[in-house]
Amino acid sequence: MTHRVDQIADRIVALLLDETAAQDRVYRDREPVLDVRSELPAVVVHIGADDPPNVQVHGRWRSSLVVHIDLFAIADEDAVSRALLALRTETYKLLMADLTLGLPFVISALPNGAEEILRGDFSLPVGYLRTTFSILYQHSLTDPTGD
Repeated sequence: MTHRVDQIADRIVALLLDETAAQDRVYRDREPVLDVRSELPAVVVHIGADDPPNVQVHGRWRSSLVVHIDLFAIADEDAVSRALLALRTETYKLLMADLTLGLPFVISALPNGAEEILRGDFSLPVGYLRTTFSILYQHSLTDPTGD
């Protein structure tokens, strides 16, 4: 079996793929090459900290996983922020449509805010916004791949 963290990351990528302005440019654990003409807009899903809050329920651990979703957009100079916010809105709606992400072991997915990291000129105005979600999930005390 696959670790629950891998399953969560893969599910988030699947939910976002072809459903946002980024279309098929949704990646996992990838640093995008900012070849702005061919790679943007783009979404990159990164796994962050996985902190078990030492809560045990019915023989299962509950863990809180941080997932960073990096959004890259390109637009006319005045519209970069709007393009990022539109991509953030699409991402938010897709993840919040089902708080369990459609996975039986996920208890909830909650947004944790966003931070604009980069705004620069790579021959065209580009913006970068990091959004963060906390995913509360459970797994067996003895096996992080199962119940």
